[in-house]
Amino acid sequence: MNVCVSCRPDPTRLILTLGASVNVRDRVNGNTALHWACTSANHAVTKQLLDAGADLTILNARVCVY
Repeated sequence: MNVCVSCRPDPTRLILTLGASVNVRDRVNGNTALHWACTSANHAVTKQLLDAGADLTILNARVCVY
């Protein structure tokens, strides 16, 4: 998930190409990579995740969609 917080889309593209699931949630807050990308205002990675099929309806522990 840390890759999606950085401002570089290339590592995200690599892990998506290797088959990473875009909807996996972390164990602490239930955040997905999309939650993290949106929280850090990383528009490039947010777009990549959405293009890869990230689910906009997944809620985290705070009941936020972002």
